[in-house]
Amino acid sequence: MTRLIEIGQQFERAYELFDQAGDDRGMALVLINLGRIEEHKGDIARAIALCDRGMMLAENLGDPMVSTLARLFRGRMAVENGNDPYAVECFTRALVHCDSLERPRVQFSSACEWLAIIAARHGDIEPLPRIAAATEIYRQAPRTASALPELYEERDRVRAELGNDRFAELEEDGRLMAIDGVKALAVRAATAAVGQASSD
Repeated sequence: MTRLIEIGQQFERAYELFDQAGDDRGMALVLINLGRIEEHKGDIARAIALCDRGMMLAENLGDPMVSTLARLFRGRMAVENGNDPYAVECFTRALVHCDSLERPRVQFSSACEWLAIIAARHGDIEPLPRIAAATEIYRQAPRTASALPELYEERDRVRAELGNDRFAELEEDGRLMAIDGVKALAVRAATAAVGQASSD
């Protein structure tokens, strides 16, 4: 905890310097990182408030990279706090921002993977093997490069439910999918699954 406090103090000093310099992008990044620190310290309300401030700054600037980082962070927090509809909104908007990034592999993959996890947790399990296989290729590195250990936990559950043969068929489909198809499948599956859950 002491180390987190020290890091937080360093970020707060950085924020003051960026503020004095009129560097809104720097302030936005610091606010997002301060939010992560507060999350680790257990103050979720403060973490959300800081990240939201950073996200607003980034979106007012029209900075797609910082906006994407903020949306991914807020989406993950929304999943962990049981707010899947807001998580779907965050990850979907992150994908829109990814279209403006030069090399969006990790951000794009993370957003699609979270959307697949949400869909699977709401009962639509078939998109997950496709999306996981496609994003593994897109990251250009196998499993260990994934930012989402949750994806592999969910994959094991889905594999057990579908059976190895069907799971392998879906993975093969995913390896052949174009990136736009992966994005469309992820958004459609999660949106439909969350919408279905809210109407039940």
